[in-house]
Amino acid sequence: MTELIIILLILLPIITAIILFYVKPATLKPVRLPRQKGCTFCKKKQKNMVPYYNDHGSSILVCTLCLEYAERRAYRRQR
Repeated sequence: MTELIIILLILLPIITAIILFYVKPATLKPVRLPRQKGCTFCKKKQKNMVPYYNDHGSSILVCTLCLEYAERRAYRRQR
C-alpha cells in the first residue's frame, strides 16, 4: 500500500505536466487582474479618483491634485 502511494507521488507531477502540455492554449483562459487607471492629466495612480466627462463626452479620471485644472477646462463631473 505504501509503495503504491510512493509511486503515485512520483508520477503525479509527470502526469500533470503531460496533460498541461497537450491542452490547447485556446482552452486556457488568461486571468485578468484589475488595473488601477491613472489620472488623465498627471498619470498618477491614486485610490480616490473623480470621474469627469471631457469635451467629447467620454469618461476620464482625475486625481485630487488635478481637480482644479479639470474645473478650469470646464469638464463636467459625473454624478
